[in-house]
Amino acid sequence: MTQKQFKLWLACVLLGFLPACGLISHQSIYEGVRGNEKTKAAGSDKPSKLPTYDQYEKERDNLKK
Repeated sequence: MTQKQFKLWLACVLLGFLPACGLISHQSIYEGVRGNEKTKAAGSDKPSKLPTYDQYEKERDNLKK
């Protein structure tokens, strides 16, 4: 494999992993909402306390049973 072919191969592999950087999951959405709620409650006397995603999932699974 020549150096030019190797660079082309490496570029293709790296570009293949690029979409994974912008992956939107249920957890990322929940954490975004949680962060937004923390920001809104920063100036108030009553802080909004949302559980972590793992705690949220456990509670949700328990309610499904």
